[in-house]
Amino acid sequence: MSFIGIMGVGMAMNLLGGLFQPKPPAINPAYMNNMRQTMADNSKEMDKMWEKPTNKRVAFDFDAPDFPDSTAQKFEQMTTKHAEERTAFLSDFQKEKNSIKDDFYNQNHLKTQKGADGKERVALGQDGKPVVEKGGENQNQKVARQEFESQQKSEMFAKHASEKQNFVNDQKQQLLTFLDSNKFQLHNPGVQGEMQKIIADGQKKALKLQDKHEEEFHKVDMPEEKVAFVDEKLAQYREMKEKHQEIEENSKEARELSNYQQDLVALLDAKRAEAREQKQSEMFLRDPRKMFKSAPPKEDLASVLPMNMVVALENFGITQLPG
Repeated sequence: MSFIGIMGVGMAMNLLGGLFQPKPPAINPAYMNNMRQTMADNSKEMDKMWEKPTNKRVAFDFDAPDFPDSTAQKFEQMTTKHAEERTAFLSDFQKEKNSIKDDFYNQNHLKTQKGADGKERVALGQDGKPVVEKGGENQNQKVARQEFESQQKSEMFAKHASEKQNFVNDQKQQLLTFLDSNKFQLHNPGVQGEMQKIIADGQKKALKLQDKHEEEFHKVDMPEEKVAFVDEKLAQYREMKEKHQEIEENSKEARELSNYQQDLVALLDAKRAEAREQKQSEMFLRDPRKMFKSAPPKEDLASVLPMNMVVALENFGITQLPG
């Protein structure tokens, strides 16, 4: 039957983005989005760090293989269960952090000094860090500390947003430069392979940047004396994420969805090649001289690249070749 705006294609296109690439590394936008959402569920402030991409609906005007809805549902249930486990871990982690902080400031306080407005503010040492003194904090010291922590978080989020935007801009520019330099030979498998390396390298860097942001988020309001606890918990969290990812990628459902992806991509690429040949044939019939131009006409991404690359480029906002 004809696939016109089928509901399951959203997941299929995520798979086309590289969800089941063999290790190392097995990184993809859909998986990263799950990690971002887990962090966002743990703290509303994390929403400032990452945006959640929206799924797109795709319409086909030709017969396509039936989407494996049952398999997709089982896979989604598995990933949802894993996401819930990570959320529970982060929730417990946050409770432990709060308890440790409370105990620490019941026995210590940050040195303060009065500002020009007469309010107490956290005093910084020569190294630019708060000075810890013995003795539980009083109410004024607690207010000063919490204001200082809020300021630190605000600066951190601004830095993270800037780093993320710079990263996305750099990756996008690198891809645009490559596309512009190779826009008349994107059919070449070797050129496509080079671009796939750029995309995969960008995905690795994106995950590394996210891990760095996670670490800074969980440490920003912790006393230096208790940072080792955060390091230990983050190591456990990363181990959990890697285990979940390995289970998901090696599951029966993943293999079935990957096979569907490959069949769909092959069909789409075949249809594109057929349409391309028909267009060239029609052009030759209208004016044979157009077939012998020194530079072939520029084509859009969907007409020259495999669909998995098209989807990966769309994640960077690239939907057509540079002008």
